[in-house]
Amino acid sequence: MSITVNEILTPAGHKAVRIIGRGDFSAEDASEYSRLLSPGGSFHHLPLVGILEKDARPTAEARKILSQVPERAVPQAMVVQTAAQRVIVSFLVKVSGYRNTRAFGSEKDALAWIDESIARGAFTQTVTAGE
Repeated sequence: MSITVNEILTPAGHKAVRIIGRGDFSAEDASEYSRLLSPGGSFHHLPLVGILEKDARPTAEARKILSQVPERAVPQAMVVQTAAQRVIVSFLVKVSGYRNTRAFGSEKDALAWIDESIARGAFTQTVTAGE
């Protein structure tokens, strides 16, 4: 699988990380994802927009690793393209106990939820542009 990672700004100007996953999602890919988002990782402090392309397929080993990534104190929005992906994301959220992760059908909706969550004060560990 190919994972593309870049820092973006939400429409309201909050920094976030966008991770796009394509193809087979291996245990190695899941470990890299975990490393980037876990405490001490490059993007631990930023809200996440995780985009799963239609062909993204996590292996059983990858799903296990992803279910063990510690909960983060920032919004995590997963953009899913298929019903099967929505089921997998819902399962991982339920198993992990994450309270701050939601699935969306579009990146626009995901970014709007992140901005709304920050505006409500639901997440305080966020960074705006210029910080």
